[in-house]
Amino acid sequence: MVWLLGLGIKIDNNMKTLIHKTTLLASCVLAIFISSCTKDNDNVVKAKVQLVNASPDAGASNLYVNSSQTNTSKVAYGTASGYSDVNIGNGQTVEVKSTSGSTLASTTSDFDAGTNYSVFLTGQSSASNLSAIVTKDDQTAPSSGNVKIRFVNAASISPSIDLTSSGSVFFSAQSYKAVTAYVEKPAGAYVFKLNIAGSSTALVTTPSITLQSGKIYTIFAKSLLVSGSLVLDAAVIANN
Repeated sequence: MVWLLGLGIKIDNNMKTLIHKTTLLASCVLAIFISSCTKDNDNVVKAKVQLVNASPDAGASNLYVNSSQTNTSKVAYGTASGYSDVNIGNGQTVEVKSTSGSTLASTTSDFDAGTNYSVFLTGQSSASNLSAIVTKDDQTAPSSGNVKIRFVNAASISPSIDLTSSGSVFFSAQSYKAVTAYVEKPAGAYVFKLNIAGSSTALVTTPSITLQSGKIYTIFAKSLLVSGSLVLDAAVIANN
């Protein structure tokens, strides 16, 4: 028999056994609860986001969502970071920063569970007009033998333009910051042109680009710095 000091409570051997079992049970329940919480956190469906650097003079950059960097390597002009997981939620702060940490452009965006997004850095640092365009990226597979294509006009110097190939207009009259819906086209080799809207005058002609069946692509216009002058350019990235 034991006295619980300070409380004047007498504890016999049976009561000691009961206390031991109760303590052991409480420990097991706590361990199960912690394990369950950990599994729940592991199973949370997140969104995915990538940075596309379309600014000709902003330099390599990084993407931050709610102050957390999403990309593992700096993103050079004309390239994309690839997708990284981010927490879902509405009105999240999106910032594109230089490698030294200064904010180049910022906006807010909703991020939905299981959805992919791209953030395009556009504009010119020299013109103090850098901005961020956030797009929702379709991940639904195209029909067999097809690809999905969309167009983003991320060139601040761009007039209204048509995206064409082999004389067919894929997207017409796309002004700066325009983001089209996706369309399906047969897989294969394409030469794309950026024409002045409503005309056959090509401002940009790409080399032949092979689009693979089942893939989803974004063609985007960007400004290119050549010998101190800005010209229109185009690039293609895969979204899957």
